[in-house]
Amino acid sequence: MNRVIDMMPWTRSAYIRASCLAILALVASGTPMSGYEPLVIVSGLDANRVSLLRHSDAGFDSAWNGQRAAEFERLLPFTVVIRNESDLDVIAYTLLWDCTSPDGTVVVTPRAVYNFIPVGRTLPAGRKQPVFIHPAVESGAWSEEMGGLVDYYAAYFSSKETIHISLDTVLFADGSVAGPNTSHWVERWRASLEAEQHVFRAAVDASDDQLRSVLEAISKPAHEIFRAGNPSQGSLPGLGLFDVMVARSKDPAEFLPLAKGHCAQMILLEVEDVGASTVRRNLRAVLESKRYPRVKE
Repeated sequence: MNRVIDMMPWTRSAYIRASCLAILALVASGTPMSGYEPLVIVSGLDANRVSLLRHSDAGFDSAWNGQRAAEFERLLPFTVVIRNESDLDVIAYTLLWDCTSPDGTVVVTPRAVYNFIPVGRTLPAGRKQPVFIHPAVESGAWSEEMGGLVDYYAAYFSSKETIHISLDTVLFADGSVAGPNTSHWVERWRASLEAEQHVFRAAVDASDDQLRSVLEAISKPAHEIFRAGNPSQGSLPGLGLFDVMVARSKDPAEFLPLAKGHCAQMILLEVEDVGASTVRRNLRAVLESKRYPRVKE
């Protein structure tokens, strides 16, 4: 059995736009399959009171509050609704689409959902929300460019023999974690939160004149990781690439330096826009007011 791990979760709007263009190109070069129904298996974390509803379950359709376009119907068998029946808010979670082709090839694609700017109530206690491998379906809103996306994913899933949609990891507001965490997103979330606190505090402790050099020093290990994987790349990575690298990296030792590099890059851009003094003052206010969850082992 061939097994491939696709470590690209779509968590940013810029990546959504880029993926739509890529999907349209793929559709133009292929012929969608039809009339084939793969076996779809859905499993949540019922013991932790966070479950998954499939399209045939009661309560599935109401997750869109009547705002789902009819054009998404073909993708509903491969979409789930996550329901939080616990007493705690969920601040992050990851689902896996484990797809097996007739030739035995397995492709596992995670969908990580979180927002740490600020730390948000991603899924409050007692609430539910739709989740698909691509977030455009979750909103239910239709636009013309979505036609290619629906065609691509309908063809992709219809070509599979089995599809196992599972809830891999849940991070609760008290920092506790549930799930097997086979995608290692707990380590990525922990790195992201630790990186932000470290970089913000280093920026606040630096003087205005020192700030740029301090942030560049923090970014250096991330740049070295980038160059090691891209020896022919002459230019430095642009904003957001370190964040993508954290998502794609399979080496937990890289998560923290890449997350620090991403955070430092963002602050450097802010320094260009509003100046070091304003940036340091704003970061000090964030550190004084923001409650960072302590992600448990």
